[in-house]
Amino acid sequence: MDCGALLSALPALPEDAGEELPVALDQFWWRAEMEGDPALKELVGAVLLMRGVVNILMALEGKEPSYFASLTRAKVQAPAFYPEFAQTVAIEGGPSAEVAKQLWERYFEYALGVAAEHRSDSLTGALRWEIGLRNALAARRAVTLGLDPNKCKVLEDHGVPVEGFDPTLG
Repeated sequence: MDCGALLSALPALPEDAGEELPVALDQFWWRAEMEGDPALKELVGAVLLMRGVVNILMALEGKEPSYFASLTRAKVQAPAFYPEFAQTVAIEGGPSAEVAKQLWERYFEYALGVAAEHRSDSLTGALRWEIGLRNALAARRAVTLGLDPNKCKVLEDHGVPVEGFDPTLG
């Protein structure tokens, strides 16, 4: 089964925020592992690590992580098990906006590298969109708080231009 077939087998996401996902992320990760295709496992793992980064940041802030996938609850609680791109930043930094920015930058660099290695235009496009969306939201939040929006963005040259999201943020 190729990556596209596995992804198309997923049920639709819930309509309302906060609703349960139709397939738990750890079950989806298990399915990708069972396919036996190392490239598929690496691509799906790169996507699911986005949730892992959220969980790492939650753990650093003393909050309870949720929705586990490739990074289990035990791994989120033990920095020695963090992905290589996250270990130094998370262990040395503690909870802060700068640590969060560095962690996201390293995650996106890692995931874009995986996408390039496997020539996955779909993953590259999805990551560029995610970077652009995150930067647009961070810039809008910074302006609202009276901060410099340029200090909040991650990998700006890799994302879809922020201006492309303005109509949806209005």
